Amino acid sequence: MIKSRHLRQWPAVAWITEFHKKGVVVMTVASSAIGTADSATIGLVFSLSESESESEWDFDRQDVPLFGTAIEIAVWKGHMQTVERQFDRYSVVDLTGEGGRVRKGLRVCPIPRGVVSIEETFFSPESACSAESTFCEGSDTERDDEVVVLLDHLFVRAVLRRHYRVAGFLLDQGADVNGRLFRDTALVEASRRGREEQVSFLLDRGAGADIVGGGGKTPLMVAKRAGHEKVARLLLEKGATKGLSDGRVEGEALMGAVERDERDRVGSLLSSESADVNFFDAEGKTPLMRAVKRGHEEMVLLLLDRGARVNVVPEGRKRKGETPLVLAVKAGKPSVAIVSSLFDYGADLHFANEERGGLTAFDIAVCCRRDEITSLFIDRHPELVVRHEDVHGEAVPAGY
Repeated sequence: MIKSRHLRQWPAVAWITEFHKKGVVVMTVASSAIGTADSATIGLVFSLSESESESEWDFDRQDVPLFGTAIEIAVWKGHMQTVERQFDRYSVVDLTGEGGRVRKGLRVCPIPRGVVSIEETFFSPESACSAESTFCEGSDTERDDEVVVLLDHLFVRAVLRRHYRVAGFLLDQGADVNGRLFRDTALVEASRRGREEQVSFLLDRGAGADIVGGGGKTPLMVAKRAGHEKVARLLLEKGATKGLSDGRVEGEALMGAVERDERDRVGSLLSSESADVNFFDAEGKTPLMRAVKRGHEEMVLLLLDRGARVNVVPEGRKRKGETPLVLAVKAGKPSVAIVSSLFDYGADLHFANEERGGLTAFDIAVCCRRDEITSLFIDRHPELVVRHEDVHGEAVPAGY
C-alpha cells in the first residue's frame, strides 16, 4: 500500500525550493485513488514558465519538466530501451477512480535526492535508472514509499513530444488513447497546437474526435479557434460533428479570428451567417469583449457594424458585470478610439455592477487616473463633472 504521507517525503517534491530560486514555477499534483488492493497515491511534479497558462503548456520546451521517476524522464526524452526496461522491472497496476473507472499505472520507486544531480537525471534517463536502482535495491526492508505514474499521463507526453514508438508501446501496456493529462486529451492539445502529424497518429489509433476537453471544447473547436484549418479538416474527415449543429464550432473560429485581428476572416464568417457575432465562449465572453480587451480598434468597429451587442454582460461567474465599456477603460493601455466607438454605438455609461463595488466605467476611469478617457467621458456627457468631483481620488475597490 502506498501511503499519502509519502508524497511529502517524495524526493522530487524537495526539488521545488531549489528550482523556485531559478525563476521556475513548480506545481505538484497529487490525488488519492479509491482504497482497493491496488490503491495508490499518484504524485507528479511539473514546472511551468511564468508566461504560460495551465491550458497552454509548451510541451516542446527542454526545460519544462521536473520529474521524480526514471520512467517519466525516459518517456520525455524518448528513450525506448529505458522505457521497456522500466516496464520489465516494475509492475502495472489498476487504479479505480470515481465512477468505477479503472486506469493503468506503473508502480515505481522515485529517484532519490542527492544520489545524482537533477540535471544529470533529466538529461540522462540511464543515470536516472541507475540512481533509482541503487536506492531501491539497497534497502533490506519492504518499500512503502513508491509512487504510481499513470500510463495515460505518460502517453500524452510521449505523443506531444513526437515519440510515437514510445506512445504506441504505452498503448500496448494499457494506456488510454483518450486519457488526459490534467484537463485535456492528447488530441485536444495537438489540435490546439496545429500538429497535423500528431493528430493523424492519434486518430489512426482510435482517439475520439468528439471527446470534450477542458472548458467544454472538442478538438475541432480548439483547432478552429486557433485557425488550424488543415487539422480541422482532418477531424471532420474522421467524423467530428459535436458543436456543428449549435454553432459552437464556427463561434470558436470567429473568436480565434477576432483575437488574431484577422478582419477579412471575421467578415467572411459573419457574411456567410455561419457565425453568431454575439457568440459566448466557454468563459462567457463575446467576440466584441475579446476585441476590446486586445485593443483591436478596427476589429471593434467591424463587430459593432455587424450587430455586436455593445452593452452585453459576460455569462457565467467570471468577471460578471464587465461590459465592453468597462473592459475598455480597465485595459492596460486604454484606447480612446475604442471607448469613442462604444459611445457611438450606445454604450451605457451608467451601468454599475453592485457585486463589484457599484462602480461605473466612468468611476473606474477616474479612480485609475485614465485622464484621456475621463476627458472623453466628460466631453460626451458634461453632467459627469459633478460625479467626477465626488469620486476623484478614491481608491478602486479590490477586484478592479
